[in-house]
Amino acid sequence: MPGDADEILPRLWLGDLQAAESERFLNDRKISHVLSLINMPITVPSEVAVNHKQIIIRDQPGEDLLTHLEDILAFMEDGLDPAKEGSVLVHCAMGVSRSSSAVIAYIMYKEKCPLVTALKKVVDKHSQTCPNTGFMEQLKLFEAMGCQCDTTNSQFKQHRLSHLAEEIHSREEIPKDLLASDPAGSSPDPAGDNTLYKCRKCRRALFCQSSVIAHENTKGHRDFGWHKHKGQMSKEQGSISCTSVFVEPVSWMESFLMGVHEGKISCPKCDSRLGSFNWAGAQCSCGFWMTPAFQIHLNRVDHMVPVP
Repeated sequence: MPGDADEILPRLWLGDLQAAESERFLNDRKISHVLSLINMPITVPSEVAVNHKQIIIRDQPGEDLLTHLEDILAFMEDGLDPAKEGSVLVHCAMGVSRSSSAVIAYIMYKEKCPLVTALKKVVDKHSQTCPNTGFMEQLKLFEAMGCQCDTTNSQFKQHRLSHLAEEIHSREEIPKDLLASDPAGSSPDPAGDNTLYKCRKCRRALFCQSSVIAHENTKGHRDFGWHKHKGQMSKEQGSISCTSVFVEPVSWMESFLMGVHEGKISCPKCDSRLGSFNWAGAQCSCGFWMTPAFQIHLNRVDHMVPVP
């Protein structure tokens, strides 16, 4: 059977597993690149000369699509290169969620358009398009990053850390690009972020302002109520001040973060208690819930702003 597929952009097809395994479809549409977003074996007809890439991913809201987007976009760009002939087929099992999410991301990337615009464009051509809720949230983050994969973006790092948390007991190390550099071991950058947090006891530089993950305390009561005390929301209507900050893990923390679910964060120089970490998440004093959480108490550090 030829399968079900629709041409979303010139030379870009979105379809199902049957289309990818159909020699007739691949030949008729001059498919040169097949991108499979699927967690099952797939047999692309050997009679057809195609560049095939498979990404093992399930159609589940908790799956990490965003981390794969850079490879996905690069593969699609290669197949749609104007200097090349042929077309690209992006597929999953049914052509509904995983593959449509990838095509939506590609349109956002190429046209620098909002998620809602790209989604409508795909739905107009492929009516069964329906990314799951988790993929939609990741596409919103992709939009917030300017429709590109910015590995330095703190929200993107937090997204990756939240997925890393699920396998923390089986991993031996944290990917180096998820660790902020130790400001005590590097020279100040005149054009960089030189606003530091230092240990109040020994004055050791701990992390930069850029490592602080901002959050809104206005929605914190709802998050905390859901995670900790469902149905027992705070009756206070005013904003509550934060007594701590959440940060990216810094390289000096790596030795005590792996293999354990939670623990304390201490100064690497004087061993003074600074805060705590919990891979399952923790609550700020304002009520916001952060997952995973690397939490530093503000009364244990000094915020040092460089004088112009």
